[in-house]
This record gives sequence, C-alpha cells and structure tokens, in this order.
Amino acid sequence: MLPLSQCRGQAYDGASNMSGPKSGVATRNLKEEPAALPVHCLAHCTNLCLQDVTRQSKSIRDALDLVYELAGLIKLSPKRAHLFSSLQKEQSLNSPNLKPLCPTRWTCRTHSIQAVLENYNTLLVTLEEINATCKDEYGWKADGFYSLMERFSTFFGLKMAHLAFNASEQLSPTLQGKNTTVQEALTATSLAKSFYDRQRVPDAFQAFY
Repeated sequence: MLPLSQCRGQAYDGASNMSGPKSGVATRNLKEEPAALPVHCLAHCTNLCLQDVTRQSKSIRDALDLVYELAGLIKLSPKRAHLFSSLQKEQSLNSPNLKPLCPTRWTCRTHSIQAVLENYNTLLVTLEEINATCKDEYGWKADGFYSLMERFSTFFGLKMAHLAFNASEQLSPTLQGKNTTVQEALTATSLAKSFYDRQRVPDAFQAFY
C-alpha cells in the first residue's frame, strides 16, 4: 500500500463523499498530505462530455435509443436471435453480433453502435421478418424500428454517434494509464478534438448511398 506521505495526486468522479470540500476523502487526505492534489477524474470528465453531447443532439440521442431497443428486441429472444444470426450467415457477413449499450461507461458504447451500422441491411430484413411472423407487440415494435431505419436521419444519427463515441473511446485508455503525464493527457485530448472536423460530416452522408 502506498504511504499517504508519498501520494502526489488524487482523482475522483465528483461524488460529494469523495470530493466534498468539507469532509470528502480528498479533503481529508489533503489535510494530511498537502502534496496530494485532488483532481476530477479525466476519464469521468470524458464520460460527462459524451452525456452532454447526447443531450444536445437529438440525432445522437435517438440513435442510442435505437441501438438499445434493437439489442433488446433481438438478443432477448432465442428465436429472434437465431433468425438474425441465420440471415447474417446467408449474406456471408463477418459483421459483429449486436451488443447491448453499457449503462454506465459511455466510452464503451462504440462497438454497440458499430454493430448496428455493419448489420444495417441484415437488421432491416430481420425486422421485416419479425413483423410478418409475429402478430404481437414485438411485431409492432419491429415494424416501427423498420420505419425508423428507412429514414436517412436515423442512419446519419448513428454515423455521428459512432464518430463521437469512437474518438472518445480511443482517448479514454490514455487518460486512465497509470504512467500518463499531464502533458500526454493534454496531447491525447487535443488529438481527439481534432478528430471532430467538418470533413467527417460529408463522409457520413456519402456512406448512406
């Protein structure tokens, strides 16, 4: 265990019991060792940034809702999961299986979004089949999701979500590295910010056609 006298930094997620200015753990440690400077966890800051982006962008918010609902509709039923898997094999796709969204770590959602993008046509066929064979609430849901996925705004939202989450997911391991310096963290953050340039937006439009 590292002696507190050798501690030169503390990182917490902002919870009052950890970072509170009066009786939080960070404050108590700082009183015992003034060199143990507390900072807000950089990885958690990235998480909060992604949440803010999602709240500000209806397209991204709707895209995440769709990814969540699709995974639930198909993965939670062995019959529907088998149908989806069979259609994947028929199309000779090496695309990944659908993945549920991580409920807490927002920087781990890229693969879930990518799985929907890579299986877009397969999902459309799957939803069409579910709607044709299921005369219940799941059939109605499948029909609704099919209609959503036929819209360009849905595909565009998924592409934008993938761009935003992918860059942040690349950044997160660097920010959490135990040997990462402040300068390296700043450099990695600048590189992630440079990823969001205007040239990426036309790419998302082009990929739809």
